[in-house]
Amino acid sequence: MKKIISALMIISLLAAVFSCREDEKTVGFGIGTDTITLGPEGGIEIVSLEAEEGWIANSTVPWIVVSPSNGYGSIDCEVKVDTTLISGDVRRGVVRFTARSGESKDLSVIQAGYDNVISLSSAEVEIPSYEAYGKRYFEISLTSNVPVTVENDAQWLKVADFDLNLDRGSRPRTVKLRIDWESNNRPEERLAEVRFVPASGVELARQDVLKVVQEAAAAIPDSREGDSLAIVGCARSLGFDMGKYEGENMSNWNIVQLWEPTDEGFTEDKRGRVKALAFSYFFTKDGIPYEIQFLSKLETLVLYSNGNSFLYRFHSGEYLSKLTNLKHFQCFAMGLSELDEDFKNLRNLETLILAANNFDEVPPILTPENFPNLKHLDLAANRVRVLFDMTTTTADKEEWGGLYKNDGTNFPTWLLKWENLEYLRLSNNYMQGEIPEMEDYEVRWTEEEVAANDTLPRGNNNPAGYNIIGKPKVLPNARYFAINLNLYTGKIPEWILYHPHLMEWAPDILVFNQDGETVRADGKTPGFSNIPVSPDYYYDAYPLLKPDYYDQL
Repeated sequence: MKKIISALMIISLLAAVFSCREDEKTVGFGIGTDTITLGPEGGIEIVSLEAEEGWIANSTVPWIVVSPSNGYGSIDCEVKVDTTLISGDVRRGVVRFTARSGESKDLSVIQAGYDNVISLSSAEVEIPSYEAYGKRYFEISLTSNVPVTVENDAQWLKVADFDLNLDRGSRPRTVKLRIDWESNNRPEERLAEVRFVPASGVELARQDVLKVVQEAAAAIPDSREGDSLAIVGCARSLGFDMGKYEGENMSNWNIVQLWEPTDEGFTEDKRGRVKALAFSYFFTKDGIPYEIQFLSKLETLVLYSNGNSFLYRFHSGEYLSKLTNLKHFQCFAMGLSELDEDFKNLRNLETLILAANNFDEVPPILTPENFPNLKHLDLAANRVRVLFDMTTTTADKEEWGGLYKNDGTNFPTWLLKWENLEYLRLSNNYMQGEIPEMEDYEVRWTEEEVAANDTLPRGNNNPAGYNIIGKPKVLPNARYFAINLNLYTGKIPEWILYHPHLMEWAPDILVFNQDGETVRADGKTPGFSNIPVSPDYYYDAYPLLKPDYYDQL
């Protein structure tokens, strides 16, 4: 029995020895795969290497790196493939693993090139109908490997300039786009498509189109409720804070005056509607708000002091011109530079104040024929810069501002023929040249007119022997006339010196006083050559207008 057990133990021992010898046999030399395929962006692939001895790895191309590149025994190697810079074509490389014994294995690396693409981070964007001015934009990312141009027919969208730097061959680059948009004041949704197309005639594997959907604005009815909506819309467009009026009845808004039955011109359809509206100290780059047109019963509109107004040049636009009931329009320091042709729809205007805007000439549309009811016209201080020596400035006239186009050869004589005007102010406007004598004006003072008015001089009723009969009948009803602080030279015309209302004009201040501190572009110093020493000459011609206290002065 003992012999049997011993024999079994020997057999078991021999089996264990032979088993260890089998484990010590070589595992050979090889790699887990002979081919890897990657996209153009590259990456890292793990390749298993089996070896029982030292080895080394070499790449045939510089865009493939193996880590580790040498060692002893089996290991998992990282094969790093760089991003390709080529377009379309496939590139190939080989990694060779070589054992110390000389045996080698090849790993084939295949990498596809980039397709030509123009892609967007978002293909569809939804935007509100309105946001504050500085928030009317959105951003998306554009990725491309070809030069890109923009095709956009939507006037209310603007793609800001961008720089797509294609300095990495055909590797796509990404750039952030800013797209500005305008408010949608209409009660209809609007849609725009912006296309990004290759600047050269290349074929694209992908080309995204940007779809922009803008929500509709709320409809504004012709009613008292509609008036309140229109005012809120105007305030929003102008950047005027309406917060303090929230929850308040419109009758408590101090920027608004409502129609009352006791008002002149009241009709039942005007009851409770907005009669007068005034916005002041606002900030807008949009000009006259779209919503203003819905205030159909409006009689008085005041727009006063837009921030940095001299930086902007707005047209009056179509919306304002729909307020055909408007009688009084004051637009002071807004940035207006032009009255559109349809502004003449406002034929009922009696007061028009356009002071401190950006006009460079008296708007030609302002004629007695277009505005037969106008009595008050103010175009003062339409100048952007203050200049004291125009001979040395490098600034263009457009940068001066003022009604510089109405110089001595282009004086707005039609204003002087406006019989209904009671107030005309053209002060502080860089106007220059000489004031016309108006000798060619066919309208003259008649004998009948002078006979009907005891104060008018007719030669035999005044110490000066002055006769106004037959003289140009210039601005006969003007109780205020101001042309001061301009650049006029020459003589003061007779029609001014002997105007029936001259002394009401405060002539020493508002007529005779030119901007004598300024040197004109032609080197002349502004100022008239015949400024009266005293009003004596005038009261000799108009003795009945002499104040009782004058002789005691």
